[in-house]
Amino acid sequence: MEPKFSMSWFVFALVTGLLVLSLGGHPLAGVWTGVGVAVLVAALNGTYLVQRHAARQMPAKFLQRRPLEIVPRHRQTLDRWAVGQWVLLGLLGAGGSELVRAMSWHPLAHVGLVFTVLTVGWVVLWAGVYLSSAVDWFLIMPKVAGISCPAPCERPGHQRWAGITALWCFHRGFARLLAPFVLIGCPTVIGALTSSAGGRAIAFALAATFALYLAEFELQGKAALSYGLNPRRYIGDALWLVRETEDSVVRVPAYLVDISAEGGKFKYLDTSGTYRGKPFDAKHDDDGDFVTLSALNRRWRLRDAVAPCADGCTGVNWYCWRNPLAHSQTTTGGDDKGQVPGSD
Repeated sequence: MEPKFSMSWFVFALVTGLLVLSLGGHPLAGVWTGVGVAVLVAALNGTYLVQRHAARQMPAKFLQRRPLEIVPRHRQTLDRWAVGQWVLLGLLGAGGSELVRAMSWHPLAHVGLVFTVLTVGWVVLWAGVYLSSAVDWFLIMPKVAGISCPAPCERPGHQRWAGITALWCFHRGFARLLAPFVLIGCPTVIGALTSSAGGRAIAFALAATFALYLAEFELQGKAALSYGLNPRRYIGDALWLVRETEDSVVRVPAYLVDISAEGGKFKYLDTSGTYRGKPFDAKHDDDGDFVTLSALNRRWRLRDAVAPCADGCTGVNWYCWRNPLAHSQTTTGGDDKGQVPGSD
């Protein structure tokens, strides 16, 4: 599933929530929430456009590898889709809420406390998820893909990627905490405001159940926020990992491709730091457990490692601008698997 579809679902869920909130007697809240989210996404898109323009100033060694249109066609198509979603949010979310306000049409205004609290929770959840995906799309991916600057596989530079690594991890930790926040917060608020003793008991029991059930989400989210505030290992680093197979346990170097609330995701390298695998055959080598964020900070860097793509694309970086499947959750099958665009 590509981001245009996943982000579409986020926008659809948010617009639905804003309209239901407005029909429930709170149209101004729907209007300003829609406008606020749309303005933030517009600012992110503006930053992306500035970065795209500045990409022409990257070192000639890296710039000459790229086409005249520095943004690949598959990314251009998805960019148009992302902007269309932003426009849709403004027109249907904020505009629809304003229409409801102008018509004074509030058929759901007297449904009750539970309905209002759940609607607000729904809007908070999907607004946060959509904004998090927008940060990924407009700020993180252009840099990691090598669109707005040399990619981490081309020029790691450790501290050069500290800020992007921190932002990537921090906003994913924030998104990871949204579900527990809403699922625990909604029944807690209902229990605190209801006048029914039975309803209060049920609401608090639900909040406690969700708190226990979502404890792992809470811990992962907190760990991601903490790592985002002070990361010591960054995207593009070559680190030593312990790899366990059926026959042996060995120490191997690996390229840090991705970072999330669960931990780091890697592609294995040889002892010189060179990638020898098939280009773009998978996002990461996922045998074994994730290297958690706390363990990631303790991994040793490969001394004097060369950048895997310093002299040309090797396909180690799944998010590379050369990979037309970079924003897909699955790879292709068949004869074209691993083909580097422009390499034939």
